[in-house]
Amino acid sequence: MRKKTYKTYEKGMIKFDSDPQFGDTFGSVLCRFMKDFGCTEAELADAIGVDISAVKKYKSNSYKPTVPNLIKICLALHLFYERSIYLISLSGKKLPDGIKGEQYKWALGIIFYKDWNIDECSKECMNFFNLPNDSLF
Repeated sequence: MRKKTYKTYEKGMIKFDSDPQFGDTFGSVLCRFMKDFGCTEAELADAIGVDISAVKKYKSNSYKPTVPNLIKICLALHLFYERSIYLISLSGKKLPDGIKGEQYKWALGIIFYKDWNIDECSKECMNFFNLPNDSLF
């Protein structure tokens, strides 16, 4: 039998294996991370630029966000990089290859340590990569 891998962060255990026997779904983990951060559906919707009904659909697993919105969710909740990757993996999506993927990884890796909002993180990311001040998204 394969050994399960866990890492301890913040308020408990975070699992790195999306094995269905854990019972984790994208929606259940999103709910848990929102609770950990103290974020309401309305606050998350406002932060990522979607309607509150979209966040409700994400939480109920009836709809999965796009990759840019997944990144925005992780940034808005100031998740550890590992938690971000776990949430993204549960969505069934993956980070793109190339410079865009590298930009997303950079943003996900630094957001926990900074008090930036999504727009500030996007601007800093573009500066770091010496790109025009277009948006990361």
